[in-house]
Amino acid sequence: MISSNEKIKLKSFLSYGYTSEVLKICEERNYTMPRGGKITAQDIRNTLNGREHLLIEDAIYTFVERKKKEIELLQEKRNNILKNKKLNNI
Repeated sequence: MISSNEKIKLKSFLSYGYTSEVLKICEERNYTMPRGGKITAQDIRNTLNGREHLLIEDAIYTFVERKKKEIELLQEKRNNILKNKKLNNI
């Protein structure tokens, strides 16, 4: 279950539209609700707000992990471009 402190940290990191990305992860992994129904955006929001669902929590943390890697790669590219000596002479 996601605690209130974790929720605050996650929400500060998650961007608008995160539910659609988490839904994609759930679909990739064939995650379903306990009674066999499809996971919805509301289920994801409920889980982030404290309702327990281990598979959805896994998908949320997977999305955060992927997003962090994307940000790190972007920062690395940015730093490499800005450190390029030819660009500094412009």
